[in-house]
Amino acid sequence: MKYVEFKIGETKIEFHNSIFGKERVVNNGKTISEKHSIFGAKHIFKLDEQIFELKSSCQSFTGIGINLELVKNGNLIEKKTFAPTKQSIIGVIFGILIGLSFVRIIFSLYIQ
Repeated sequence: MKYVEFKIGETKIEFHNSIFGKERVVNNGKTISEKHSIFGAKHIFKLDEQIFELKSSCQSFTGIGINLELVKNGNLIEKKTFAPTKQSIIGVIFGILIGLSFVRIIFSLYIQ
């Protein structure tokens, strides 16, 4: 799921993240970095002979939301914060409830 988009001239850098912690950085439709993360990651990639870093981290205090920093050659270019929508929060809660239900069913099978 695409969360945030950065535009630098003609270059478009997108940050994608899944509920399973898979982060991807996409440049003009092509994946240029991919990592698994729970609390954040640092993606380092090269575009047009320039070194970029896209740093992701959880928002302080709430832990709900993602802070993103785009750095070019060591200089901060742009900071963005993504806060989840009601639908994504409901989806996560629904997934947790389904997971707990499966665990409960499995334990009940082994206890008998």
